[in-house]
Amino acid sequence: MSSDPSGPGTTKGRLKRAVANSLFGTRVYDLTLGKGAPSSLVGHVRDAWPGAADKANVLFQGRYEFAGESLSALNEPPWALEGSEYWRAELHGFSWLRHFSAAGGEAARLGGRELIRTWIEGNENWHELTWRGDVMGQRLTAWAAHAGFLLEGAEPTFRKKFLAAFARQSKHLGRAIKACPEGRARIGAILGMVTSSIALTGGGTALERAIQHLRRELTAQILPDGGHVSRSPSQHYAILADLISIREALASGGHAPPGELTGSINRLALAARFFRHGDGSLALFNSSNEIPTNAQGLDIDTILAAAPTKEKIPASLNQTGYERLTAAGTLVLVDMGGPPQPRFCDQAHAAPLAFEMSIGRERLIVNCGAHRNPQWRMAGRSTAAHSTLTLADTNAIELEEPGGVGKRRCVVTSSRMEDDGSIWIEGAHDGYAPFGIVCGRRYFLSAAGGLKGEDTLSWQGSKKQAGHTFAVRFHMHPDIQTSIVRDGEAVLLRTGKGKGLTFHAGGAALSLEESVYMGQGDIKRSEQIVLSGTLGTDGAVIKWAFVPVDS
Repeated sequence: MSSDPSGPGTTKGRLKRAVANSLFGTRVYDLTLGKGAPSSLVGHVRDAWPGAADKANVLFQGRYEFAGESLSALNEPPWALEGSEYWRAELHGFSWLRHFSAAGGEAARLGGRELIRTWIEGNENWHELTWRGDVMGQRLTAWAAHAGFLLEGAEPTFRKKFLAAFARQSKHLGRAIKACPEGRARIGAILGMVTSSIALTGGGTALERAIQHLRRELTAQILPDGGHVSRSPSQHYAILADLISIREALASGGHAPPGELTGSINRLALAARFFRHGDGSLALFNSSNEIPTNAQGLDIDTILAAAPTKEKIPASLNQTGYERLTAAGTLVLVDMGGPPQPRFCDQAHAAPLAFEMSIGRERLIVNCGAHRNPQWRMAGRSTAAHSTLTLADTNAIELEEPGGVGKRRCVVTSSRMEDDGSIWIEGAHDGYAPFGIVCGRRYFLSAAGGLKGEDTLSWQGSKKQAGHTFAVRFHMHPDIQTSIVRDGEAVLLRTGKGKGLTFHAGGAALSLEESVYMGQGDIKRSEQIVLSGTLGTDGAVIKWAFVPVDS
């Protein structure tokens, strides 16, 4: 994997993009894009994803429901609405045009044309978000895939504006691909390059360039175990969806997909299933929510249906840094990795050795998740927002705003053993090395579905600065009901369906405290179990267990 110190999660990377953006925003650059329009789109591009007429009806009513957020614009275009970055990216990506095509009819056709017309009038020139690589890639793909429906019977004036805007954006994307942030943004930009090169006359050379870029990004971003280098389940699904869209665009244009693309889709699809809880939605690691953000509004089942596999879900993603433990209906997912390399760490959370746990189709222990609000998003990246140990109210990984990590990173080691249906995993990290401490955690999942754990704080070196506080947190899903039992020494947990577990611990004081859950896009009140104590000269050992009880 190549090394580039100027990626999106670095200060240098942000400066590099700022310089490029200052050029793109000039009048001189705008003039180089030209105003001419091709006579038509010559190549057919097929939308990889189905539309839904009922979603078109919602849009017809002026309700724009994207990225877990709903905003309304009655009797006027939505372009001035101030939604979150995720909401605006999906709005300006136009992937929702597939719903207009699914609805069919003249009203849908005219409505789609009017939205495109008003968008062109207000967004004809470069803008940092609306012309961002992944947003433009989605838009060009949507416009090309649904041009036949939209342009049928269209006035010559609209047709010319539409085709000119398409050509201008295509030209820019071919120039700006290297300025796109690495990760999902660049994959999305490549999708737009592939689509536009198929749709426009003489796009053969552009398509070759796009495939070259694609091969480089697949090598850099897709790990041997099928995980994405960002270590974000949401990003994983968004990129899988984009790669499937690239595959379908190539196929619809009569081009065979390169072997690297087919292989990457297959590996990503298998690893994608790794991150699903019993309820079918995603684990909340590294800026992820239950549904994949920035995945064209697609649900998990739709994405996976386009990339079927008969292979068994792996127990470990060693290169990506995750472990999966299953027994008797209990599922435990554990983060056993450090932050990704700087150019891919803009989504990184400070959560070494954190875990989530579900029983059947119900979530029990969770991380707090990610939120569209920047302040809440930053809070959700903290170590304390995860089900793991925090020392001295300090993040185990240095976090930067709005994204990325600092120079104080974190190395995580892990091992796994299985025997007769039971599973042991053990990990350690040096995220608290500035305190002279190495953190260790052991998990034991019995064949009967009970989970035991042990956290250790061990001194390294002779200098021991005792007195720092620690907290081991277990954030619970909002549907979990709790009560203190055994004179304050244990917690009884009940799921929504009445399944019960007892939590007990030793080596620290046990308490129930308030928490928040952002895994569904909004903020919900929840609870957390906290094991707290003070670090002594002998370190600390905290043991805990979740034991199933009869309903």
